[in-house]
Amino acid sequence: MMGLTPEETAVLLNNTNEDLWQETYAVAREIKQAIYGNRIVLFAPLYISSPCINDCLYCGFRHSNSQVKGKTLNWDQLEKEVQALVGKGHKRLIVVYGEHPVSNIDFMCKS
Repeated sequence: MMGLTPEETAVLLNNTNEDLWQETYAVAREIKQAIYGNRIVLFAPLYISSPCINDCLYCGFRHSNSQVKGKTLNWDQLEKEVQALVGKGHKRLIVVYGEHPVSNIDFMCKS
């Protein structure tokens, strides 16, 4: 199974045709069913970088939250975190970054 290109993803996300949305949801359900079946799959969060320039009220990483000190893991810390999560039996991780120049696309790809 092949994924979507960024351009194909953008076309789908910018769709305004309700019938196409329904078709997209149906195909997504089929893909999910083929990969995971009737299981619920959990992902362990791996917090890699918390500095953020945005101020989203729902997010603890928000810029105005003075109670959270922004931190970006170095490579050794990142390796230890991954080893700890895998050592606890986690097979799937979701990586988490704040929106900030320190965690740009190059840093995300490298990490």
